This record gives sequence, structure tokens and C-alpha cells, in this order.
Amino acid sequence: MTRYLVTWEIDIDAETAHDAARQAHEIVRRPDTSANVYKVIEHDGNGEAVTVDLEDEPAIHVTTGD
Repeated sequence: MTRYLVTWEIDIDAETAHDAARQAHEIVRRPDTSANVYKVIEHDGNGEAVTVDLEDEPAIHVTTGD
């Protein structure tokens, strides 16, 4: 299995860093969110970032056998 760094960025106006993080958390967790674009970097790769827009791709459902 490959390890990736996945980030989502947003500009937020807030009184404190904690408040900004809380607002971002609320946005990304909304069922109808538009927060669907992520920057993905493979840890052991060449450091190149790939932009993944989940709106442009079919949903992939992964199940693990326990």
C-alpha cells in the first residue's frame, strides 16, 4: 500500500487560527460541500503534486477484509 499526503486548502477569515480550523472542518464535513479538490503527493515518489477533483471522477468504494 502506498502512503500519500493529501491536502485541501481554503482561505478563511477568522478571529483565531483555532476558529479558522473549526470553520474549515465544518465546511469539509458538509454533505453538500464543494470541498472536493485535493492536492495529493506520494510520500516515496518524486514530490510531484497531483490535483484530484472528486467531482470529475466516479466514486470509488473500498472495502477491507478483516
